[in-house]
Amino acid sequence: MKTTLLSLLALFALTACGEGFDPTENPFAALQAVEADDPVGVGMVRVANEASLEELDDDVGLDARAAYHIVHHREIHGDFATLAEVDAVAYVGEGALAKLRSWALAEGYVPAADEPEGDDPFEGELGEQP
Repeated sequence: MKTTLLSLLALFALTACGEGFDPTENPFAALQAVEADDPVGVGMVRVANEASLEELDDDVGLDARAAYHIVHHREIHGDFATLAEVDAVAYVGEGALAKLRSWALAEGYVPAADEPEGDDPFEGELGEQP
C-alpha cells in the first residue's frame, strides 16, 4: 500500500512537471508589481507599512498570525516596497491580500477611480442661494 501511494505521488509529480507547467509562475503576479501608476497596489503596501498589529488584526480582518508577521517583518527589515514582499510573509496569501485591498480602498489609502483628485468640479455650480 505504501509503495503504491509513493508510486502515485511520483507519477503525479512527473505529470505536473510536463510541458506548459511552470512551478515558478505566480497567478497573482499582477497584484505583486507595485508601480507608481498602480494606486491600489501602492495603497495596499501603505496599509501593510502603516497599520498597527491591532489594526491589521481587528480592523483589516487579517488572521492574527498574518498581522503579527507583517509587523514583525517591518520591525526587522523596514517598510515593504512591493506586494511581493508582503505576500512572502508567513500566513499572508490570497485572502490576506484581498482584505488589504478592500481596506485600502475603503479607508482612503487609494483614491476612488471615479472621483477627481483636488477641487470639486461642481463646487459653486448653483451660484449664490437667496
